[in-house]
Formats: sequence, C-alpha cells, structure tokens
Amino acid sequence: RSRRRMMNVSKISFFAM
Repeated sequence: RSRRRMMNVSKISFFAM
C-alpha cells in the first residue's frame, strides 16, 4: 500500500546520510 512512500523515504534517507 505505501510502497511508493517507502521508495521516497529511501531516497531521502540516502541523502540524509
């Protein structure tokens, strides 16, 4: 259901690192 959100969060998490 929130698979698109997980992808978005993954990108932000990568940038946050």
